Amino acid sequence: MTTSASEAGGGAAVQRESFKDIALRTLSAAGRAIAQLASGLNTAVLAALLLLWLALTAVTSVVGVGLLMAPAPLRALHALAGRERARLAR
Repeated sequence: MTTSASEAGGGAAVQRESFKDIALRTLSAAGRAIAQLASGLNTAVLAALLLLWLALTAVTSVVGVGLLMAPAPLRALHALAGRERARLAR
């Protein structure tokens, strides 16, 4: 509820927000929140896949093959961290 003082009579005039304005503002905030949650879920799925890739690289490093694969998942990890920082900055 917002109030504003009337300059002419010194009384207070009360302005009420309409139900439509409140509903639109609430739905807009809910939409933004759902979009941020979906974005976070997307990053979480990518992080889980990257974790599997890093585990595969660690296991195959025992044989020596994983050492050749190591730079690629580490670059992907760096890119994913940058993506998450950018998402959180929004």
